Amino acid sequence: MQVIRAERSIVATCRVCSQSFSYVAAGSGRPRSFCSDACKATGKQNRVVQTRCLTCGEMYAPRYGRVAGYCSIACRRFPDRKVWETRADSVRHSRHKRRAEMRSRPHERFSSREIFERDGWLCGICRKPVSKLLKFPDHHSGSLDHIQPIALGGAHTRANVQCAHWICNARKTHLGVGDQLRLSL
Repeated sequence: MQVIRAERSIVATCRVCSQSFSYVAAGSGRPRSFCSDACKATGKQNRVVQTRCLTCGEMYAPRYGRVAGYCSIACRRFPDRKVWETRADSVRHSRHKRRAEMRSRPHERFSSREIFERDGWLCGICRKPVSKLLKFPDHHSGSLDHIQPIALGGAHTRANVQCAHWICNARKTHLGVGDQLRLSL
């Protein structure tokens, strides 16, 4: 039995010198990236030796000469781990981000606690203190209020959010019913 391999002529561009070159490829092998052995040696010398991880900030040497962005599988799976304190913050941010992107509005990454600390745990609508101990089902728990609602073209940025009681935020809705005075910083 004789195996016949299909040979085809391929024209490619060298990654180092940017010149066109042609070669004959047999089968379905990996395409060539360099026109000569000299360019291949130069290309290997120009590879990235170390880079910084996008999650933890540590320096690492990427495998196979490719810059992946993350030093480990854990950093790649959980790139938000330094920003989010809880899973609820991550889910909440994803929802706000999606709504802002649907309306082509800007968005930033921040946690609710960061905004609550900035505002001194005071409701931006009724000006009364928000309890740090109460959680969602309670009407007086803290919630993130968009000063200009995303539904009306507001952005999901630090400048457009404030701390509010859940009940105050629910009464205001997206129609802006009630006072919308901004806390002075």
